[in-house]
Amino acid sequence: MENRVYGLQAHGSLVDLSLGGAGFVVEANWPEGGHVRLEIVEFGFEADAIIVFRKEETPYFHYGVQFKRLKLSEVYKLRRLLRERHHGPLSL
Repeated sequence: MENRVYGLQAHGSLVDLSLGGAGFVVEANWPEGGHVRLEIVEFGFEADAIIVFRKEETPYFHYGVQFKRLKLSEVYKLRRLLRERHHGPLSL
């Protein structure tokens, strides 16, 4: 993850992934409403996102982000990833 405003990159753990956003845990402290660049290396997925949820549990922070302006190719990639790992229906 990268926050361009604060110039900080941090590695975290992905805990949830959906077509609209993601949940993760990281040691960086960023405010709600902050803009971040999320990269999920093992999936080859990158997206700009906005922090819509933040909860502190020292020394970690739990975040929920909403993806912004995904390219159509990224939406297809994300749908494929979710279909491979989820056996139910997908909806936006």
